[in-house]
Amino acid sequence: MKTNHVITSLVIAFVASSIGFGQAYLPFYPSDLGTKSASQMSSGATGIVANPSYSSLWENPAMLGFGSEGITSSLSFGLQRREEFRSVQMIDLFDDVVTKNAYASNRDFYPSYHGGLTGSLPFMDNKLKFGIGISPYWDFQYDYNEEVRGNLPSGEYNRDPLVGYHVLQRSGALYTVGGGFSFNIIPNINIGLSLSSFVASNLVGKTEIVVVDTNRIDDALAGYPMELGGDITLEESSLLINAGFTMNVGQHSRIGFSYRSPVGLILKDNAWYPTINERTQLPGLILISDTTFTHDLEIPAQLGFGYQHKLDHTIYPVTVNMEVRYTDWSKYSFSYDPLMDSTTTFNHHFQETWDFRTSVEYLVRNSFPVRIGFIYKESPLGQEFESSTITLGTAYSMGRFVIDFGGWFNRIEYLYEDIFPAISETIDPLETVTEWNSQLVVTLNYTF
Repeated sequence: MKTNHVITSLVIAFVASSIGFGQAYLPFYPSDLGTKSASQMSSGATGIVANPSYSSLWENPAMLGFGSEGITSSLSFGLQRREEFRSVQMIDLFDDVVTKNAYASNRDFYPSYHGGLTGSLPFMDNKLKFGIGISPYWDFQYDYNEEVRGNLPSGEYNRDPLVGYHVLQRSGALYTVGGGFSFNIIPNINIGLSLSSFVASNLVGKTEIVVVDTNRIDDALAGYPMELGGDITLEESSLLINAGFTMNVGQHSRIGFSYRSPVGLILKDNAWYPTINERTQLPGLILISDTTFTHDLEIPAQLGFGYQHKLDHTIYPVTVNMEVRYTDWSKYSFSYDPLMDSTTTFNHHFQETWDFRTSVEYLVRNSFPVRIGFIYKESPLGQEFESSTITLGTAYSMGRFVIDFGGWFNRIEYLYEDIFPAISETIDPLETVTEWNSQLVVTLNYTF
């Protein structure tokens, strides 16, 4: 009988962020997507040289200088859909893989809301523009439910009876709230700066063993029901600084540089601490009791470069954007206070990453944009977790009112152990975990 429940779970790579890209369970770092305005999201999440909006505060504040005159109010609504399938290989007598048997599937929808104000100062000939806004930085939302089936009594041939569930659940998000400005120092050159602080919203983590049939409990549910977890609190956080530079090159091109500062966070959570899975050599988490742990995270800085070119075509104007971003994840740090009065640093070799984004926008009849983009992201965890994402969208204008539509989708697949093994279970082949992620974002803009 198992009296202390031990869960070893994978912390997967980017993608969604937060709302994002294969970030199951509790991620060690936030996704870099899912927090954009619809115009930016539909354009390959490019923001260093394109798509001026409140999102520019966290991409390249210098892009605020390319926003519309007056004051623009923006509100974005996002809805992400995540599908996760866990399957095991079925092998015949000749050691050939016959098929994959999916034993757990979860389909969930997660809403998000963010927005801001951007504006200009007319008495300065629009040389100085500003913005304020709020946006998710790290989305913790994740729900996992796995059915536990008992054994059929002799003489019965129906499906194995449902005796309980394994449940992993996390909710809430860390938001950035900030403001910034863009200043046109000389013709064709803008510089920008923004400062943001962090606010936690409804952060909760829970692990639960649910028993629905006490008469047929086997090793998988022995000693239960049980529930561990509780609120996650943000104790301290550093200031997030974004800075940028843009320069128009001729009439049709623009280059830009961006910088995002390192971030320090101190979180308190119930009963988990990081470890390394012995079979996969990937980072994971262990949940052992109801003790509160303090986690000190240092997320490294990011550098970015972008290039935009507008093709000289009067009937169907075309804009091409290309961006690259670099993050040295070897500088990532995770330390925690364990059961004793000491501090332990989690040691894992996270890799440096490059992030490539590109998009094309066709302006049909000079009024109706059609946007499509592509994102290729390396992962700090290695090649297995690299991802490719397709984005698309459009917009509709009604005078001062503009509605932007954007979306993205991707797929990631990796191998991991059973996260809820039975006590008597022998070492089985690694499971295949497949995730499908997609998100729709709608941004409402009104210029006063």
